[in-house]
Amino acid sequence: MLKRSLLVVGLITSCASFSLAQEVSVSLKNEADHVHFVQGGFFTYASTGTIWGVLTDYDSIPRFSSLMHSSHVTERHPDYLLVEQKADADFLMFSRHVDLLLKIHEKPPDTITFEDVAGKDFYFYAGSWHIEDVPGGHRVLYSLRMKQKASSAPDFIVRKVFKRDAKRFLEEVAEEIVHRTSPS
Repeated sequence: MLKRSLLVVGLITSCASFSLAQEVSVSLKNEADHVHFVQGGFFTYASTGTIWGVLTDYDSIPRFSSLMHSSHVTERHPDYLLVEQKADADFLMFSRHVDLLLKIHEKPPDTITFEDVAGKDFYFYAGSWHIEDVPGGHRVLYSLRMKQKASSAPDFIVRKVFKRDAKRFLEEVAEEIVHRTSPS
């Protein structure tokens, strides 16, 4: 009887978690001169506070994102933060380590903009998060425009990896929002 009760509770929790965030959508546009622009998003029933809490928990990103090795706030200023991040991208025999120093501007409760100011691995890397009120919940929107410096991988592989990793990252963010919304 106890096993059956636990199974029912597990199924209810799984169904509740699934309904808190919908499938992630991602589109990739390739501009001239190897510039890539990704847009993505997902719907969630979570509160703005929960969404904001996940998006601004920079030091915890490696805990819920399989792509991020480290992420640390290195400086806090009145108008911006500096966040150092390290990540890897792998596809077949190609591997790429990425170092970023993001200058982040938070505009609570709904907008975050960021840009890489180190310029180590990218000519430019800039984007935003936006939380939009929609009927029944919120839409979390993500955009990123970047141009990578030298890569050993052909551009068609870079595009494929970039889109795949953006989708995976958004899925992981959505899952973390669900996790923080779900009762323990």
